[in-house]
Amino acid sequence: MLSVVYGIPVLRSQSEGETARLIAFTARQLQEGSTAPLLRWGRRPRGKRAIQIRVLSSLPRVGLNRAQRLLENFPTL
Repeated sequence: MLSVVYGIPVLRSQSEGETARLIAFTARQLQEGSTAPLLRWGRRPRGKRAIQIRVLSSLPRVGLNRAQRLLENFPTL
C-alpha cells in the first residue's frame, strides 16, 4: 500500500542486523548521491526510433542488437 499509493519504497529484511545494514547503506547513498544528471557521451539521437533504441540500450544487459529486436516485436517502450 505504501509503495503503490504514496510512492514510498518498502525494503524487506531477514533480521535486525540486515535492517541496520539497509538503513546504513541507504543513508550513505543519500549522502554521497549527486543531484547532477548523468551525461552520456556521443551525439543526441534524432528520431523516435533512435531515441527508443538509446533508452532500451541503456538498460542492463540490453545492447544495440537486443534493443533493435525488442522494438521489432514491441513497437513502443
